[in-house]
Amino acid sequence: MDQKLLTDFRSELLDSRFGAKAISTIAESKRFPLHEMRDDVAFQIINDELYLDGNARQNLATFCQTWDDENVHKLMDLSINKNWIDKEEYPQSAAIDLRCVNMVADLWHAPAPKKWSGRWHQHHWFFRGLYARRDGDEMALAQAYGSRR
Repeated sequence: MDQKLLTDFRSELLDSRFGAKAISTIAESKRFPLHEMRDDVAFQIINDELYLDGNARQNLATFCQTWDDENVHKLMDLSINKNWIDKEEYPQSAAIDLRCVNMVADLWHAPAPKKWSGRWHQHHWFFRGLYARRDGDEMALAQAYGSRR
């Protein structure tokens, strides 16, 4: 085995994430890199870059400085793989989402909405417009959005 191949093999399989060859390179920002990297190395690169943002707990201009319990992170981990837009597929998540929105509205003493418009209706018009635009059907697009006015 030649020396370069041995060095690359050692870097990818045997070193810690800080000793890996990939961590010494700048992460791609506009395209996928030519070679894959270990997941722990990718995590470490992004984690190190996030340190440049500063400490959110010391930012007094936001509510980010409050301490959060580890259970908050556990709940986020449980929900990370859900498509929160698809309310019909995840009805319990949608119910929890609505409870949270109502609690924040109550906290800020938000007035009740004067007119209710359903999510399905908005969803329908959004996709109708997208399909019309995709197909180049300007007339359908004008009809779809013109009829709502």
